[in-house]
Amino acid sequence: MNNNNKTKGKLKTELQKRQMEFELFKKSYLKELSGHEETEDDLKISKDQFQKLFSEMLQGSALHEMIYNDKGKAIDYVTLDINKSFETIMNVTRDQVIGKLASSILPDRELKKWLALFAPVARGDGPKNYKQYSQLNNKYFEGVVFSSKRGHFWVTFNDFTKRRFAEWALQKSEEKWKKLVSTIPSFIALHDLEGKYLFLNHYADGFSEKDVIGKSLYDFITEDSIYEYRRNFKNCIRTKQTQNFIFYGFGNNKEIRIYDNYLVPIPEKDQIENVMAIATDITERKNTEEAFRKLSLRHEAILASVSEIIMEVDNTKVYTWANKAGLEFFGKDVLGKEASFYFRGKQKTYDVVKPIFDGVADTFYVESWQQRLDGETRLLGWWCRVLKDDEGYVTGALSSARDITESKKIEVEVREAALYARNLIEASLDPLVTINKDGKITDVNLATENITGINRKELIGSDFSDYFTDTKNAKEGYRIAFSKGIIKDYPLTILHKSGRKVNVLYNASVYKNEAGEIQGIFAAARDITDQKKMEEKLLRSKVLLERLNQHLNEVRENERAAISREIHDELGQSMTALKLDLSRMHPYISSNNEAVKKLEHMIELISNTIKNVQRISSDLRPGILDDLGLVAAVEWYCDEFEKRSGIVCKFKYDDPDFGDVKINLVLFRVLQETLTNVIRHAMATSVTINLYKTTRGTTLIIHDNGVGIAEEKINSHKSLGLISMRERVRQFDGKINITSGKGKGTMLSVFIPDKKKKAS
Repeated sequence: MNNNNKTKGKLKTELQKRQMEFELFKKSYLKELSGHEETEDDLKISKDQFQKLFSEMLQGSALHEMIYNDKGKAIDYVTLDINKSFETIMNVTRDQVIGKLASSILPDRELKKWLALFAPVARGDGPKNYKQYSQLNNKYFEGVVFSSKRGHFWVTFNDFTKRRFAEWALQKSEEKWKKLVSTIPSFIALHDLEGKYLFLNHYADGFSEKDVIGKSLYDFITEDSIYEYRRNFKNCIRTKQTQNFIFYGFGNNKEIRIYDNYLVPIPEKDQIENVMAIATDITERKNTEEAFRKLSLRHEAILASVSEIIMEVDNTKVYTWANKAGLEFFGKDVLGKEASFYFRGKQKTYDVVKPIFDGVADTFYVESWQQRLDGETRLLGWWCRVLKDDEGYVTGALSSARDITESKKIEVEVREAALYARNLIEASLDPLVTINKDGKITDVNLATENITGINRKELIGSDFSDYFTDTKNAKEGYRIAFSKGIIKDYPLTILHKSGRKVNVLYNASVYKNEAGEIQGIFAAARDITDQKKMEEKLLRSKVLLERLNQHLNEVRENERAAISREIHDELGQSMTALKLDLSRMHPYISSNNEAVKKLEHMIELISNTIKNVQRISSDLRPGILDDLGLVAAVEWYCDEFEKRSGIVCKFKYDDPDFGDVKINLVLFRVLQETLTNVIRHAMATSVTINLYKTTRGTTLIIHDNGVGIAEEKINSHKSLGLISMRERVRQFDGKINITSGKGKGTMLSVFIPDKKKKAS
């Protein structure tokens, strides 16, 4: 800023000097042209003086005559005379200019510009100061144009091209300075000698420019720090030296913060004109690190406390400065050596630095393996920034480096893990898809391309539901997964590009970011087309087997009924007739005791045979079931069971009428099989049988007090009796439930729904 002020002062002095010369010239010229009567000698002396002044003056000067058209409009002008400075400034000779029309020298566009300036003056509107750019000379001119008589005009001017560029450079420098300080996180303020704010680079939350500029800095400092701040402020002005201290002030939202402050005196000649304050908020660092509470007055000391390596290199690529960490890493001999020396054979890495010195880049980042002082090679990550002077020339670079050896290893491991995971995804036979919150596909694997027949580029960005036969059902699956966080085995059908349909089970779960926010869904689809076909085949086979079993049961029952009738009608009647015939033989053999005994034995044997025939016939198909119904048949069978086994059998029912003959037969066969199992396995002493009807259907419950049955036997494929019962009941959409426990016996319950209720 001081250099800029000095430049402005020099330019101002030079301009004033040239204006004084011009005024002297003008005064002499006007006097020469005035009609005053003078002696011939005086006139000669005056003309000589004027000619000498005109010829030797530092400003360029020329006399021109304006040329008008018939309508009195200025259309051109001719040069009548020029001085030496004109020749020098314009880089022309008198012969090239005098007597020449301006239109023969200047481009049309520039001629119009100069005519617009000169014509009013030549017309008699009075003198005019001007600053104008000449395209012909590529220069900036400033000067005065005035007229001594109508149609003639004098032009005096200076070349201020260099000054113009200097002003631009000064303006650019000020803009760069303001931009720089506005990006610095520290507060940079300019105060007058009373401590009032003249400038502040940025404002803390809760303060505006209106709150600060023009106010005293002590309005923003706590009472405990005012004395210390005032003392340092006075010392800065008195000693003309930078003061460093810590104070407490009002920061963001006017809360109390701790600042490390530098007061820098700004001199103007021998006097202090302003004080600059550079305040850094060290509240957090003050609470965590002792080193940051003891910042030194020098910038190098601050950098020395930084753990990162910080190096400075000049424009010859030689290290000129290093902080403590840099010296510890490379050694003290690093200063004065060329940077490429420390790349240890990695010259191609050093080539990356070249753009910074060629002006291609202002900053760059590079990673390089470099040898530490102890001989170990470490990977460093370098951030570099160009250093330039006021004219924009590169003077060097400032670099900071961090040892990233371990983090790089982790990064490589993470990248390898990600690649491994990606390979696993691509190797998966199941289609895998990621879907964002808008339902758009963001990634797919190869299996997805295969199952849809569409390439990855077309899939990504499209709506995932477009690839299912039922888009509404697909969107519902997505909604369930998104709301519940997961969905399993959701059936969908993918429509292949060829028109082929693929049945899949859709499984999905949400994925989140580090903040726990749901980003989308990761979905997998398992192709079950072949499985579904197999299931359909198995289902058809099962139905056929059930029908076959039902048919076999019907055939078996019909055969049993036929055999039962044959045994009862044919064999039973024959045995009864035989018994009657033998009974009539008594009178004929009464005299022979041995024959009588033999006859009675035969009659008894036939009687027992008749009973066995009746029992076998009843077991095959009890006639009582067909003649008297289910309740009578169960009562009869319970009596027979109790007689054969000695196990107490109790029977309860709520309705004597169970009209469906086929259901009655199924329930009776279940009873037979269950009581047979009780005799064989249960070791029970009693059995309770309950038979009742509800509005829903018929229920049969058989409960014994035996040792129970293991659960694995209940579900075993070897328990053919239980399987047979289940199949019989399933024919009528019935269910069998078996429960058993140690000391609680076994309970079997059968439920067969009413056909009418089922139909409704």
